[in-house]
Amino acid sequence: MMHPLRALRGVLPAVFLLAALPAQETSAKEEIQPTNNPFLFRFEHEGVTHHLFGTIHLPDPRVTTLSKAVNDARKGADAVVLEVDPKEMQDPGVVMKMMNMGGTPLQEVIGEDNYKRFETWCQKSQMPAAAIGQMKPWVLASLIALGDDMAAAQTGALDVVLGAEAKAQGKEVMALETIDLQVKAMDSMGQKIHRMMVVQALDAYFAEDDEENPIEELIKVYLKGDSREFEQISNKGFEDKVALAKFNKVLLTDRNVGMVQGIEKALQEKPKRSLFVAVGAAHIQGK
Repeated sequence: MMHPLRALRGVLPAVFLLAALPAQETSAKEEIQPTNNPFLFRFEHEGVTHHLFGTIHLPDPRVTTLSKAVNDARKGADAVVLEVDPKEMQDPGVVMKMMNMGGTPLQEVIGEDNYKRFETWCQKSQMPAAAIGQMKPWVLASLIALGDDMAAAQTGALDVVLGAEAKAQGKEVMALETIDLQVKAMDSMGQKIHRMMVVQALDAYFAEDDEENPIEELIKVYLKGDSREFEQISNKGFEDKVALAKFNKVLLTDRNVGMVQGIEKALQEKPKRSLFVAVGAAHIQGK
């Protein structure tokens, strides 16, 4: 089960990196230490070793600084499997798929008070409210919650880094899903969940204490590598059980079926090819 805002980073794929968190600034003297407990799993198929790695879709250096175990797994793989092909994310048509063409106006979706907060965010972020307000609410939630600098995520988010480095090393890069599939999944959530996403993104943005920010909480728990705690924090803040069940079915259960089928297909096509599979960490939690 998944908190609607945290899902943007733990579940939602790299298509949303166009509106993602800018890389966090760190002191030049500060050395980022990789986590000792990555969500990294090894499995065997016909005598070949493969790895499954759980990510969160962020360019934060604490996330993109990988452990020796993860780097060794990548080094030993013949191909890297991601949720979406990085080439597809560069298609200019992706932006149009994020626009709320003919949909309910944002002001009606989130209400007058929240719209005023949205306008305040636009002013502080130097974003044109009229234009940004034309985006789909779930895209806005990502944009609000995860920062103002869109460019950073296009080159520095973990998924993008994994794909770019694999290609630079001459490795094959494969995809389990298409952007169309992911956009349709988010569109199907319905207005109630879309509203929850935007409101929680605004709540996080205007929170004074970093400890109250769900994205910061998500990063800290992710780095601890504790599956149970990761599931618990994912559930936090989602009180509507009916909406939660729909959210989980569409973004986790249904997509997991397709991802497993994609991995199985890759294994069958070239049984001797070693895979490094990287998907959102929420996909590999639980049973």
